Amino acid sequence: MPVAMILTCPSCAMRYMADAVSFQPSGRRVRCVQCGHTWHQSPPADLPLKALPDHTGSSALDSDEFKPRATQSGRLLWVGQLVGWLLLMGVMIGLSSAAYGYRVQIVKLWPESSILYTAFGLAVNTRGLAFRNASYQEETYGNVPALVVMGEIMNTTNIPQLVPGIRISLRDGREREIFDWTADPPIGELAAGEMQSFVTRLTRPPQHAQDLVIRFAEVPNGQAD
Repeated sequence: MPVAMILTCPSCAMRYMADAVSFQPSGRRVRCVQCGHTWHQSPPADLPLKALPDHTGSSALDSDEFKPRATQSGRLLWVGQLVGWLLLMGVMIGLSSAAYGYRVQIVKLWPESSILYTAFGLAVNTRGLAFRNASYQEETYGNVPALVVMGEIMNTTNIPQLVPGIRISLRDGREREIFDWTADPPIGELAAGEMQSFVTRLTRPPQHAQDLVIRFAEVPNGQAD
């Protein structure tokens, strides 16, 4: 009568059901069909003597390689390991998405993290605001020359952002700043992803100004009409 025994692969922990009698008297080599690992399996120490096989009429056990069949519990163990890896990958993807979506807040709380983001080609705008479609033109109001600067301010984050003043710097041909002024923001706060246009004018701008730079001011000051 067959005596069942359970074998466990030392490499992948796959479990198999096998006939304990076939491992008498000194054990035999077995190979895992799941990962291919081979090891020597000894017979169970408590196998009763009446279960010892009759070798005289059988040659089926002469092979030194045996492929035991997987038990249901072994299959469940392998499936559980696969599910565990999939869950781990899901967690890692979720953390990566959070690190990208909240990169502005992360850099504000931990400024050194900006180095890591830069290494991955992700420049982080800690203010959470950006200029869009900025331009300027020269006009005349009652024989008075004026410089008109216009554009849009966009909230690039997923949370509301306070809007500071807009600082415009005029530069000469050597890119040296020769004049600047700060315009009031068109709105005090922008909602997530919201955009707001702005226009500011400077009368009698310096005649030797060659270009200008637009940036956000730390504290609104200066003059604009």
